[in-house]
Amino acid sequence: MWLFTATQLEMASSAHQRSICLMICFLSFSFIHSCFLSFSFAAQLNETRVRLVDMPSEVDAAMFFVHGFGGQLEQFAQMFPFYAGRCRLVAFDQPGHGLSDKPVGTQPPTAHNSGCLLIFFLFVCLFVCLFVVGGGGVVILSRTGAQHYTPEQLVENVLEVFRRYRRRENVLVAHSYGTSLLTFLCARLVAEQLDSAVSGLVLVAPTLAGPRNNVPWWVPWLPCWALDAFRYWEQRGGTESTSVLRFVHPNALPAVKQKQLEWNRATPSHVVLSLIASL
Repeated sequence: MWLFTATQLEMASSAHQRSICLMICFLSFSFIHSCFLSFSFAAQLNETRVRLVDMPSEVDAAMFFVHGFGGQLEQFAQMFPFYAGRCRLVAFDQPGHGLSDKPVGTQPPTAHNSGCLLIFFLFVCLFVCLFVVGGGGVVILSRTGAQHYTPEQLVENVLEVFRRYRRRENVLVAHSYGTSLLTFLCARLVAEQLDSAVSGLVLVAPTLAGPRNNVPWWVPWLPCWALDAFRYWEQRGGTESTSVLRFVHPNALPAVKQKQLEWNRATPSHVVLSLIASL
């Protein structure tokens, strides 16, 4: 549906036709989005409340969707109308993403001790404090809640969802960093003798480097408040900001840019830093 409206938009020869195409695109997206979210609900997953979508089907087959770093299940919304009824469709927001809980955790006691030492030697290590201390502790030692965002835990979340909702035939679809998680998941499936239940894997925009290699070297050293300020500065210009154009084409439809802006804002800085620190 998006491809159809985008093609129509390119072929439109007048401002009136473009306006009609944009209106059709907006209404289509709103309809798909409302139908998609009508199947979403809150589920308990490994002691964390997550948003999960389960669209049932009488066919004994299922498709599972795994988003990537900073993503969420709504990124797959356009695919659901096509496959609805043909198989069971399952997607969820990983902890820290979308509408799932964003646990912060408890700061380790060693961080408090290190913080006291840094204060005691403030004159000597002032520069270090500016880059390391922030958000209530020492960032290196207290990426609070990082245990919720390790690759092992994210894989465990996908595995638990697979155990609950799998059918006789199952296809796993992943995007970006989610493709890396699927490679680890395959090893877990073999260990649990569940690999025969997987009929296929679909890896969309796979990455070999991982999220940490795709961010500047200095980002993991930032306190949360500094990363908040940097992200706020990057989002100047709204849908035409650097924050959005890093992920979508400059000529993308306005509705697509708006959704990307919302998705970028949905993942808080403490989750971003915890994801990077856990790698």
